[in-house]
Amino acid sequence: MPGDRHRLMQMHQRMRLVERMAGQGRAAFMGSETVRDAVLWNLELICLAARRISQQQRRDWHGLDWDQLCALTKTVIGDPWQPDHERIWQWLEKDLPVVEREVSHILAAWQGR
Repeated sequence: MPGDRHRLMQMHQRMRLVERMAGQGRAAFMGSETVRDAVLWNLELICLAARRISQQQRRDWHGLDWDQLCALTKTVIGDPWQPDHERIWQWLEKDLPVVEREVSHILAAWQGR
């Protein structure tokens, strides 16, 4: 069964993928159902992996708001059948880079162990 390190690496990989897709710009995101669906799917996977990080590791890595990340699908995506694409785009621009940096720091610290 995958452990916390594996889940963090998967989260980081998905975040980098979402950043590349978002890097195409707002117009590409809003104008392409394929890009929006890919972003939503990857956000779901990030949220799922975050939920499976152990409580001990969440306490150790307190720089990341785990509760907020675990609730990502509810707070940012909302209704999966009618997602608020504008709210998602705002999260991608404002919050994703911060979360990705923190996960990168956690992985780097783990590499040093």
